[in-house]
Amino acid sequence: ARTTATRSRTGCDARTGTLRISRYGSGSGEVVLPRSNHIPERTCIACGQKFPKRELNRVVRTPQGQITADPTGRIAGRGAYLCGAPECWQKGIYIGGLDRGLKASLSIQEQKLLLDFYQEHATTNIAVES
Repeated sequence: ARTTATRSRTGCDARTGTLRISRYGSGSGEVVLPRSNHIPERTCIACGQKFPKRELNRVVRTPQGQITADPTGRIAGRGAYLCGAPECWQKGIYIGGLDRGLKASLSIQEQKLLLDFYQEHATTNIAVES
């Protein structure tokens, strides 16, 4: 008698949250792996380091062209991320990191608004450039 190997379906068990991987046959060689939780990462535009998205501060350019801090991460528009380091905020606001990331120029008023946001949410402050 001739036996044929058929490939079983792979998938996720919704009840247990585990991933089923079957080799060949029905049930033989089945390996059950726990499902891994994906943590989104983003890159700080100033230092280039990757961090979990929730640890970074988002700055957004809205479709109307307004540039503002986005503490919730839900404002529609083009976003750029900065970590909490004062050097990164300095580089992002004054040296052009946010200009590149948002594809827009920051006005002096927007620079002041972002600096105020940083100073409210950080323990160390950066110097204001004139």
